[in-house]
Amino acid sequence: MQGSTNDIDHFDRWAPTYDTFWGQRYVDRIHQLMLESVAGSGAAVPSAVLDVGCGTGRLLEKAGAHWPAARLLGVDPAPGMIEVARRRIPKATMDVAGAEALPLPAASVDLALSCVSLHHWKDPAQGLREAARVLRPGGQLCLADITVPAWVRRLFHGIKAASPDTLHSLVTQAGFRVESEASPWREWFALCWQ
Repeated sequence: MQGSTNDIDHFDRWAPTYDTFWGQRYVDRIHQLMLESVAGSGAAVPSAVLDVGCGTGRLLEKAGAHWPAARLLGVDPAPGMIEVARRRIPKATMDVAGAEALPLPAASVDLALSCVSLHHWKDPAQGLREAARVLRPGGQLCLADITVPAWVRRLFHGIKAASPDTLHSLVTQAGFRVESEASPWREWFALCWQ
């Protein structure tokens, strides 16, 4: 989990070569889908965009190209990932932090993004409540994460990924209204409004 020392250490060591991982092509398609969904949602252009679990900053960099006037903010608990992200996007504010304790004031962000990191969070429910806290009224959360059917989780107890129903429940319990959701490539995708 993102809050666990083992996961943080793993991603910290992986940071220098993370962007060359073959799976980035797959993640790039998810990034594209997320940003197109937000842009097509009819919401106002965001003035502040937060990426929770930003890794090396790839999604946040693309968000900056989409909304060049937006203030860019990223958090990740792995210092190595933040170091790479700071080099990638020098104008962004990057902090070493987990989703459960975002170092931002309440109602300070228009758009929160999270791509394939929620299943690493130590406490997804708390992380989603934190996202709701930092979003301005009417703000959006757009997240994508890996999911598995509930029966797979029961069969294989070590799997971190939740079922789509569980993720939907977590999101709504945090105070979000789910505007749209899909599973285009077997990961759960949602565009949520606060």
